[in-house]
Amino acid sequence: MKSFLLFVSVVTLFSHQLSTASELTIPNTFQANTPAKASEVNNNFSATATSVNDNHNRITTLEAALTALTNRVEVLEAQPQNNFSIKYDAYYATDLFFVRNDANGTIIIPSTSGNQTPAETVETNYQYYPIPGLNEISFNVDNDNTTVVIRATGEAYLTSFSAFSSLDIAIQIDGTTPALGAVETIRMVSDDNLSSGGTSWDVTLPTQLNAGTHQFSVLIRGTNQNQSEITIDGRSIGSYAGKVKTTIMQINDGN
Repeated sequence: MKSFLLFVSVVTLFSHQLSTASELTIPNTFQANTPAKASEVNNNFSATATSVNDNHNRITTLEAALTALTNRVEVLEAQPQNNFSIKYDAYYATDLFFVRNDANGTIIIPSTSGNQTPAETVETNYQYYPIPGLNEISFNVDNDNTTVVIRATGEAYLTSFSAFSSLDIAIQIDGTTPALGAVETIRMVSDDNLSSGGTSWDVTLPTQLNAGTHQFSVLIRGTNQNQSEITIDGRSIGSYAGKVKTTIMQINDGN
């Protein structure tokens, strides 16, 4: 691209210079059998010399410009080219699970047809627990100084009437949860007639990573204000992409 632009510059320069080249105008015309005055002959020679010298100067200028542009092309060709790139990947949770409001903040993954992980019960004592299917997911960064934007989205619901519960969602990169920008708290309220009161989360974390393999996890935890079990349906079965999703966008400008 750089070479092409310089080529266009050269062509434009030549076109401009050629279009404005001096035209030779002979001031005096002589007729047969008519004496020629020395002054008129000298004027014709002078006009010719002026035009020739002017065009010679234009040609010299063009040659110098062409040499400079050629040298510039060689320098640019020797430099590494910028390769701007954008890479996008999506990952999905795999299971339905519950955050139970008992003394230990228990996470329950039930036996449900189509799930990809075994049923289990984990007593978290209200500590962070990875969402099934979004735990220590490896991804590769091709170049140093790549801007990586990780976005986690999903939905949570209450299973009890007249209840209030809250949930924390966090993004973890390479085993570390950044202090800012990686955690969101969502709050849900159900009334006397609606036991599925809920809301959605959307956590976005921009960061910069060097080339190599990295890992991310999406973590959740209940809080001590839980008055209802929280349901998170992260099932992704067959061609169905579930509601709990994480995307990774990598942006690199080649520098």
